[in-house]
Amino acid sequence: MPKSLLSERTALQAFDPQTYMDMVAPMIVGAPHPAYREGVLANLATAHAMAKVVFAVELDADSCDFAGVFMPMAADPLKSQDT
Repeated sequence: MPKSLLSERTALQAFDPQTYMDMVAPMIVGAPHPAYREGVLANLATAHAMAKVVFAVELDADSCDFAGVFMPMAADPLKSQDT
């Protein structure tokens, strides 16, 4: 298993929704409102469970071919509709 996958799995196993919320939320939104705490913790726990499922699948570079969904292109200058 590549080293990066090992570190991702270690971080995934160590993730604790309550600790994450207590440490990160104050930096993003300030102190979370107590009325929202349980809901936010439930969403973080759901995201953690989903991440466990996603990272349980091992793929190598030849296992999948991602479709290109965005191709940057030069565009003409925007014209005002007011004139």
